[in-house]
Amino acid sequence: MTDPASRRDDAIDDDATDAPATAGAHPVLVYTGLRFAILVGVGALLYLVGLRGLLLFVFAFLISGIVSIFALNRTREGAAWGITSGVRRLNERIETGARAEDATDEDDLAQYDTEHTAGVERTASRASTENLENLENLENLENLENLENLENLEKLENL
Repeated sequence: MTDPASRRDDAIDDDATDAPATAGAHPVLVYTGLRFAILVGVGALLYLVGLRGLLLFVFAFLISGIVSIFALNRTREGAAWGITSGVRRLNERIETGARAEDATDEDDLAQYDTEHTAGVERTASRASTENLENLENLENLENLENLENLENLEKLENL
C-alpha cells in the first residue's frame, strides 16, 4: 500500500513539470493577482480588528506573505514552470538563429575562398604571362644589343 504523503508529493511533482497550474492565463499574472488579493483580504481583516496606519501595512504584508507560501504553492510552481519554459523556448530560438547564421557564414566563407582562390590563380596566371613577356622582351633586348655590337664590330673592321 502506498503512503498518502508520497502520493501527494508525486501529484505535486507531476503538476509542476507537466503543465502550469492555470490554463489560459499567464501563470505569473495569476500568481501576482492572487498574492494581491490575499494582501487586500488580510489588510481588510486587520483593519476590522482595529489596526491603522503603518502597522496595518507592515502586518498585512507579513501575514499575507506567510499565507501565500502555503496557500499558493501550486500556483507559484505553475508560474515558475511558465517562466522556465518561456526561457527554454527563447534559448532554443536563439540557438536556432545562431546555427542558421553560422551556416550562412560558412557558406559565405566557402564562396569567398572559392572566389579568392580563383582570383589568386588568375593573378598568378597573369603574372606568369607578364613574366614570360618580360623575359621575351629581355631576350629581344639582348639580341638587339648583340646585333648593334655586331654592326659596330663590322664598322670597325671596315675601317
